[in-house]
Amino acid sequence: MVGETLHSRGCAGHECRVRPSAMRKIWSKIERSLTAPIEGPGWAMLVAAAIVGALAGLVAVVFDSLVRLSESFFFGSIAHHTFTGWKILFLLPLPALGGLGVGLFTVYVARAKPGHGIPDVVEALARDPASLRGRTGLYKMITASLTIGSGGSAGQEGPIVQIGAVVGAVVTRLITVNRESRNTLVACGAAAGLAAIFNAPLAGFVFVLEIILRDFSLRRSMPVVVAAVMGVATCRLFHPDTPIFAVPTALHNYPFAYHKIVPFIVLGLLCGVMGYAFTASYHWFEHKWSKLPVHPALRPALGGVVLGVMGIIFVLGFGLGQGSYEPPVFFANGYPVIHWLFDPRTYVFHGGTATTQAASQSWGLFLAFLLAALVCKVVGTSMTLGSGGSGGLFAPSLFMGATLGGALGMVVQLIPGFHDVTPANFAVVGMAGVLAGAVHCPMTSFLLVFEITSDYRLILPAMLVAVLATSISKLFTQDSIYTITLREHGVKMGASTYMAVLRRIEVAATALAPAVIVHPQDPAERLVDLSEKHNTWDFVVCDDQGHYAGLVLGDDLRPVLVEREALPVLIVGELMRRDVPPVSAKETLEDALEKFTRHDASCLAVVDGQDNVVGTVTRAKLMRQSLQALEAEE
Repeated sequence: MVGETLHSRGCAGHECRVRPSAMRKIWSKIERSLTAPIEGPGWAMLVAAAIVGALAGLVAVVFDSLVRLSESFFFGSIAHHTFTGWKILFLLPLPALGGLGVGLFTVYVARAKPGHGIPDVVEALARDPASLRGRTGLYKMITASLTIGSGGSAGQEGPIVQIGAVVGAVVTRLITVNRESRNTLVACGAAAGLAAIFNAPLAGFVFVLEIILRDFSLRRSMPVVVAAVMGVATCRLFHPDTPIFAVPTALHNYPFAYHKIVPFIVLGLLCGVMGYAFTASYHWFEHKWSKLPVHPALRPALGGVVLGVMGIIFVLGFGLGQGSYEPPVFFANGYPVIHWLFDPRTYVFHGGTATTQAASQSWGLFLAFLLAALVCKVVGTSMTLGSGGSGGLFAPSLFMGATLGGALGMVVQLIPGFHDVTPANFAVVGMAGVLAGAVHCPMTSFLLVFEITSDYRLILPAMLVAVLATSISKLFTQDSIYTITLREHGVKMGASTYMAVLRRIEVAATALAPAVIVHPQDPAERLVDLSEKHNTWDFVVCDDQGHYAGLVLGDDLRPVLVEREALPVLIVGELMRRDVPPVSAKETLEDALEKFTRHDASCLAVVDGQDNVVGTVTRAKLMRQSLQALEAEE
């Protein structure tokens, strides 16, 4: 017997043999692992997130190439990149042609309402992720390329978030996932797309958790991190690993001085006001355009005409494009202009080394130029997207922040003791401020500025300005530029501290219902009498000492009523559920929700510290209390 046992275990020098039954068990576990629904942050979810991230990164490369191709067509093939003399009139038809293409395509091909990306993704996750179809992403690539390429004042990040989310949704249709995992993979695609287009994995990861999911739990975070990394890694196979806005070497000669923090506090306040102004302007124009008695297919073209007129007036007042950017500075995403504002030499006047005609004329004219560009960007973006154009709001917000920061920096230079600062520092930090003020995403804002500049020197003032801007903007409205659209569509956004809110509120704060108490030895017929008297089908079972013993739920009692002849011989103890635990009045809403979910009960008994029943709470009342707490938190 000993020898046989040792042989079967492969010990004492005998050849190791695995029983066929053991092989079947191992293969059965592998098969179940491969065919089971993907749930939680396990290895299967991480692999799926990596696939989604890589695909979203590849799609981001294609989208970026389409935008560049569109820009080359409109400003190269048609306008030949020159706007001198009579050719300045090219500024009128270019955005109009792009808008016409967007309007016709949206109405007659896509047959959909105009959307701007990020709010559409959040609404789809709240209502039906299946609405993110593959063709939606393809249509968005086309319309956004036409809008931005023809000079429309918008960015690429809004569309790429939606396109990446579509990639995630398409992948979830090919594998078996539950609702929570489907939402996570859709968010993974959004994070990967944003991270790839900005070469900013940290910002892409935080943005999705801060704005789209509003959930920083480990269960959500791990797959999103993997997707963001894979998105950027895939994009870097086709594009060099360089920041979007490479900070000029000259800026390194102007380090941030901690004792000069006061002007940055002022910048944070101004950015908060600017963020709110942008939000209000954008939605005001959007509502006005929706009521305009013009065919929907023609509205984007008309918006392009207005943008073109603004461009001609701006060029007549301030000359041609600034830096290496030839069109009016507020056209398209404006990235070259932002980069130009990061250079301290841009703000040298009175015979110094000025890089533009406007800068070489006078200090006052250049300040007027920055403020005019800021106003035109606000109105131009509102016109472009409000009329039905397709694009994102990140790039315009960054542009507004750079111009506002540069203008404030020029004023600060006139203050005694601040002559050695450069407006370029304020331009960099201002980007984080206006973005945070408009979108209410402080963490995303300063991380994005850090990653797209690869410059850590200004991270402290960027953090401060982003937080101040968000706080000031929220004094005017609790809605961001995204959530106000969602609220109009009937989608309520919970606070980002959802779980923290649930953990703070005790069950005792919920309106408890009186408990209808019975005992295990009571006849089952008594339950019918009590249900008619108290209008309830849920009963709390207590022992002779009055302590909680179990529950009789309507789901357990109704089948017995079908067979009425068995009712007289049954007692409560034969119908009660002994495995459903009570909820302590001191437990939190999170604990109660977890018990409801684990035991699939519609009602739970609430007990005090001595296990005496003090009432009952239903799932509906608990959810209502949770919603009220979340709304109060916003």
